[in-house]
Amino acid sequence: MEGFVKSLITMFVIMDPFISSLVFMEMSHGMSSREKSAEALTAVCVAGGLLVLFSFSGPYLLEALKIDIRSFQIAGGVILIIMGVQSVLEAAPEGSVQRPVGSKALGVIIGTPLLTGPGALMTITTLTKQFGHLIPLLASATVLAFAWLMLRLSEQIDRLVGRRVIQVMSKLMGLLVTAIAVQYIVDAVKGYLSSS
Repeated sequence: MEGFVKSLITMFVIMDPFISSLVFMEMSHGMSSREKSAEALTAVCVAGGLLVLFSFSGPYLLEALKIDIRSFQIAGGVILIIMGVQSVLEAAPEGSVQRPVGSKALGVIIGTPLLTGPGALMTITTLTKQFGHLIPLLASATVLAFAWLMLRLSEQIDRLVGRRVIQVMSKLMGLLVTAIAVQYIVDAVKGYLSSS
């Protein structure tokens, strides 16, 4: 249970459904409810497919390249720090994102790199090395279900709480991402020191 809770919190913070919903609100402007539902499902399917792929291939890829998991944690920690700082200092202002050309482009863009980018792929690989395949994938599925609800109900959420609240929540996620990244690096360094 502890592994699931840790995986759930980590994946939720790093995937940050709040920023994805903000971008979805902007880019889906003018779409019908049916189109938005389809794009939300596409986004979740794309993100989920990538997470499953990296959950199974990531650990073997590290072994094939002879990359130590602690080195991978440090590299991933650096990436997450950059992502976290960017998330805290930047926001997607209203009207700054243009709707892409093509009916399926939106779902793919939300699916990756927003929901499932380098940070999420690195994290699912690290969690798989720690807890096996099942726990991180169940945690990721839970996050994706929440993300789908946020995307599907983005208009209602916008009317209920407003975009400013969602932006604040996204910045909080960015701060937590930075903290997780620092912990990754600290744990990896401790591992190197204890093995030397």
